[in-house]
Amino acid sequence: MNEINERDKIKITVAKKILCIEDNLANLKLIEQIIALHPHIQLYSLDKAEQGLELALEIRPDLILLDIRMPKMDGYQLLSLFREHRNLREIPIVALSAEAKPTDLLKGKQAGFNAYLTKPIKLNLFNDMLDSYLV
Repeated sequence: MNEINERDKIKITVAKKILCIEDNLANLKLIEQIIALHPHIQLYSLDKAEQGLELALEIRPDLILLDIRMPKMDGYQLLSLFREHRNLREIPIVALSAEAKPTDLLKGKQAGFNAYLTKPIKLNLFNDMLDSYLV
């Protein structure tokens, strides 16, 4: 696991909301640890994709982190619902996946993800992504 410390913080100074939909508790704990370093980010999390649309409409996040492989509804199906909804379609959505072949990344881009991060999560890439979408 990556060690997280003060030097890994980025400069987010305005309150932001992230919705993370991830069914792997170890991955979610790591994301929670990273986000805890950023006091201006409020993290909302779900472990079931089926509840994602409803919560996104309720909280109107600034960024959505979306696992690809989940039971019942996968990340691609939920991404499609987000992109079809007029109040959510402009929110940046980042895929999180252990599937890291070039064809997987291309499929994610073609599906409409703004970015595609592979697992295990690399702290520097994760923080770069936060910087891109929240600062």
